[in-house]
Amino acid sequence: MDDIHGEIGRAALRSPDAIAVTDAFGEYTYRELDQRANRLAWHLRALGATGPVAVFLRRSRELPVALLAVLRASAAYVPIDPILPAERIALILADSGASIVLTDSSLLGRLPESGGRRIVYLDRDRERIAGCSADPLPGQASPDDLAYLMYTSGSTGRPKGVAVPHRGVAELFRDMGKLLGLGPDTVWAAGSSSAFDISVVELFLPLWHGGRVEVLAEDVVSDGDQLGYELDQLEVTHFQATPSGWRLLVASGWTAASGLTGIAGGEVLPDDLADDIVKAGVRPLWNAYGPTEASIWATMQQVTDRRPVPLGQAVGGARIRLLGIDDDGVGEIHIGGTALARGYHGQPELTAERFGPDPSGTGRLYRTGDRARRHADGSLEFVGRVDDQVKIRGYRVELGEIESALRSHPAVHDAAVVLDEEMLAAYVVPAGDAVGADELRDFLRDRLPPYMVVDRYSFLGAMPLNTSGKLDRRALPSQAANTPGELTGSPAERRVLRIAQEVLHAGGIGLTDDLRDHGMHSVLAMRLASRVNRECGTELTIRQVYQRPTVAGLAEVASLCE
Repeated sequence: MDDIHGEIGRAALRSPDAIAVTDAFGEYTYRELDQRANRLAWHLRALGATGPVAVFLRRSRELPVALLAVLRASAAYVPIDPILPAERIALILADSGASIVLTDSSLLGRLPESGGRRIVYLDRDRERIAGCSADPLPGQASPDDLAYLMYTSGSTGRPKGVAVPHRGVAELFRDMGKLLGLGPDTVWAAGSSSAFDISVVELFLPLWHGGRVEVLAEDVVSDGDQLGYELDQLEVTHFQATPSGWRLLVASGWTAASGLTGIAGGEVLPDDLADDIVKAGVRPLWNAYGPTEASIWATMQQVTDRRPVPLGQAVGGARIRLLGIDDDGVGEIHIGGTALARGYHGQPELTAERFGPDPSGTGRLYRTGDRARRHADGSLEFVGRVDDQVKIRGYRVELGEIESALRSHPAVHDAAVVLDEEMLAAYVVPAGDAVGADELRDFLRDRLPPYMVVDRYSFLGAMPLNTSGKLDRRALPSQAANTPGELTGSPAERRVLRIAQEVLHAGGIGLTDDLRDHGMHSVLAMRLASRVNRECGTELTIRQVYQRPTVAGLAEVASLCE
């Protein structure tokens, strides 16, 4: 089959009483999953769902039901993470043209004005949905029908809705099933946001092959200790995460209780981290690479002793070409084949810019902006980017979108953003009125996802320009934070303060400042706990860092360094 949902229906016919999806509060068998999705699909069909349907839900066992129902209603889903700022949620709803939103009443306050959209509450409308038929809907999706719109960062300040059809995902699922040996014994832990395209693999691929999906809660995924415990207790056989997520897990000291197959993707897999993951008992470990525009993963490589870890060979319907090769054998990765998305929803000019004709005359190619070197065995070694797009905790980010948001502040004349040692740093030219870092952080929090909120700020009189009159990023002053912070407090607090400044690359931290306001995210929280434990002989956990995210609080909780 060349659609995402048809194979799941056949799995339900083969093993109706097998467990399909679980979360911390319950489970659905394949029969229950199938019937619930059918009833909701009939309900959507009755409401006239034909175009994009927004799915605005937290991660739970209801999420795959909702996504599957949209596909069975012959519509395409638009996943929107409830943690996003209200402005971005409204922008995605408007840009996608979604006429229906699937949600539940607990999220009512997070949704913007309906704007004529029909809101379906899975809890309030439960009886009405349950009254619909549980029979399969007539008709069958075409491989070229739209499956989902996945929104990624856009350099102009407008997120891009990548329009992905069924065909490329189905072809990937077939290949991954063979590579990973998936079947009825598969237990896959799903921990990614539905607005991150690797969630498509986590929520649907195991069901294609009769396995079980364990949907992990947000607080579990952000805590290395808790995540490791859940993987072991649930007897998970397959787990996929970004390298940042894997680092959080292995830094907790976790080792796999039994054979666990791991997939690392979404950002570059460092050699030392690959070694640590394998040492933790993850075998085999696969390195996966691919943009949203190529139906999730375009290449996969089983990790061996070879370093640097290569990107691997093409999978699914992807075809890899390296164009513009220089004297060092480095070129830009272009992806063709049936894995390609249609393009960007409602942005034909941008689509034409990034999806162009193959010079060989065989279809289209997507220009990734990634540079790589091809080895004799055909595998690729990632070298870097050709533009200002970066990966932050697995999310693809256009620095231009953050710059555009900063420039929209009335007190900002110009702004430039760089990625420095895994942290975002902004250079701001004020428009005349005084503006501070805290004000700009709050401004961005209201408009951008948390991973796009800038950590550090420098204020300049003017931007450095090159001879062409363009921004000279190499001439931007260093933001290395060696400024001393607050030197008052107990010896324990001063020790923790020094560690926090070094880990967060931030000066001027107060003893009672929330460290998240100085750029702390889950990966840096893990590093902070690790440094404190190593230098002070304590057992501070990631959970404690988030419960008491100040220097004073951490010193008190752990009774540090006295």
